[in-house]
Amino acid sequence: MKKFFTVAWFLTMALLLSGCFKGRIDLQVNSDGSGVYAVSMGLTQEALNLIRAGEDKTEPMQELRRKAEESNLKPEVRQWTDGEYTWTEAKLPFDSPDELNQFVTKADTFEQFSLRQEKGLLKNRYVLDARFSAPAAEIDTETPLFNPMNFIEMTMSAKLPGEVVETNGVTDINTGALSWPLDFNSGTRIYAVSEAWNWFNVGLMGACVVGLGVLALASVGVGGYMYVTKPKRVTPTTDDDLASLDDDDIFSLSDPTKPLDDLLQEIKTRTYLEQINYRVVKNKGHIMEKPLSFELHWPSGRDKIVVKAIDAETISINGTTYPASEAALKQGLIACLQAMNKIM
Repeated sequence: MKKFFTVAWFLTMALLLSGCFKGRIDLQVNSDGSGVYAVSMGLTQEALNLIRAGEDKTEPMQELRRKAEESNLKPEVRQWTDGEYTWTEAKLPFDSPDELNQFVTKADTFEQFSLRQEKGLLKNRYVLDARFSAPAAEIDTETPLFNPMNFIEMTMSAKLPGEVVETNGVTDINTGALSWPLDFNSGTRIYAVSEAWNWFNVGLMGACVVGLGVLALASVGVGGYMYVTKPKRVTPTTDDDLASLDDDDIFSLSDPTKPLDDLLQEIKTRTYLEQINYRVVKNKGHIMEKPLSFELHWPSGRDKIVVKAIDAETISINGTTYPASEAALKQGLIACLQAMNKIM
């Protein structure tokens, strides 16, 4: 590429500024780090004739193709005419940023070139950091008022995945592409950072959340089914019922208070009374556990909270009934403390 710019200097002098040279570098990066690097050059017919008539008859695109093949890249080359310019474009597909970096370094177009893909849990970052070389500084001209490199038009554009969050280029609001005019006198810094969602990880995390939700629902459904289908034992309450039972039935009778005691444990009655004792009574109260009830007594002996299990679906707090659930228990305890003027 530098060879092209040196040839362009002599051609510009020979043509006495009758025309200029145009060039374009286009970079397209995909979300997986692959993409296409394309170099386009436009020369007038007079310029092409001078190149072919010179000592080194190698055209710039032929040199570019040779270096691409050395990097195991397969360029796609096409030509077209636009006005007085004959354009040649070489497209170089690449599979990874490292592959592109290796080629661009060999092509010697940039003083420094780096494309990085930084993978994150939810988002990936793509960082383009390069400096276009200034071949004009390598050409010793004795006429300070004339610099033929001013008559070469060269631009670079880049399209990065996702949203551009930082750049020193110009953004096309329609396509999102970035562009930089390349300065042959002092060089050009090219910098851009974009961020794109890592949809694979996002989808994987979403699937895990959905899977956990399904497992939770399934567990609730299985538990509910087992509870509903579990055989119920009826406790006899009359003398006739007792007379009809044999010894095994009598000794296998369950304690009717046990399920309701379990109910108070399941809705964390003692835990919430201990929290009230700690925060409201300053750990000076006393918790008593009785059949089918829990009681919290204030040290003064005048105030207390009594939680009783009425049945499988109902509890009472200081005589007021509530549904037998943890949420209803908390609501009832707060209402009880407010009625006792213990909290606002």
